Amino acid sequence: MNIPQGRPYRALDAPGLRKDFEFSLVDWSVQDMIYVALGTSVYYVNIAMYDGPYQKEEIKVICADTDPANFVTSLKSNDSGELLAVGMNKGWKIWDLQAQKVVCGRSFGTYRSLAWNENVLAAGSQARIFLWDIREPQKGEPRKLKVLSNTHDNCDCKILGVQWSPDTQQLASTDDSAVVNIWDQRSTKPCLTFTEHVGRVKALAWSPHHRGLLMTGGGSRDCTIRFWDTITGVPMQRVRTSSQTCAVAWSKHSNELVTTHGGNAKEARHLILLTWKYPELKPQDIVNHPRDHRLLHVAMSPDGESIVGGSNQTLEFWRVFPKDRKEGMV
Repeated sequence: MNIPQGRPYRALDAPGLRKDFEFSLVDWSVQDMIYVALGTSVYYVNIAMYDGPYQKEEIKVICADTDPANFVTSLKSNDSGELLAVGMNKGWKIWDLQAQKVVCGRSFGTYRSLAWNENVLAAGSQARIFLWDIREPQKGEPRKLKVLSNTHDNCDCKILGVQWSPDTQQLASTDDSAVVNIWDQRSTKPCLTFTEHVGRVKALAWSPHHRGLLMTGGGSRDCTIRFWDTITGVPMQRVRTSSQTCAVAWSKHSNELVTTHGGNAKEARHLILLTWKYPELKPQDIVNHPRDHRLLHVAMSPDGESIVGGSNQTLEFWRVFPKDRKEGMV
């Protein structure tokens, strides 16, 4: 087993980055732009253009709201990198990044998770997921396509994660009541519901290599990562971890995946990052850090080699899937 030194290859200051497990405050667009939410504003920088230390003028800002109570809760750029969805404590907005203006938005609800399917935005709120068509908004408001409603007992749950499958035929959601739901294109109720987790579930990722294979990771009460076959509806493997799973991501080029962790208050040092080979699920790289270190808000680079993770008011860049895997993680 390869155990690296556990150092990121780059770090950027992110003062004011919220340490909230339920939020998703970092995004890495296809145009190599890094977005990070600090309070009510979103900062961004072109990560490909600069190799050395960043100067203040190279980091730009989008002001999402002037109300200090309307802080940002989630970020997600679309497939072309031209639009950025910004979820907030009081609604959400779509930014046209070239024109530097708001295209459309809504001013109600708290949106902790966002996912694009071409022109359709899935926005996870309190126990419901809204699907919006952002084309040709009327008076600044998008067209509501449908509302997806949870059917389990806890109707007050918070939707913590949403993600479309690679073929866009299914939408997966996770929430703070330990439920994983799978939705299809036709219904407003889940076509599958998995209840094997026992704590909050935020982390989720679809395999780009196996149709219908979904991975999810539980919070500090659960401490497991699980795999689901959403075509047959059958739960698959389960692996215990020593702490909460904050994020998961699959490699675009190989049957590998990365999980980020944190939140184990019983140990002075704890697991923050693992890479795995699927389907063996034996850890290839293990990184441990002091217990106040968590990679909470995570996004993958366009080339699929690196992730950026928010931790302790810092953005850390880790090369988890180098092209030559023999080199190990940098």
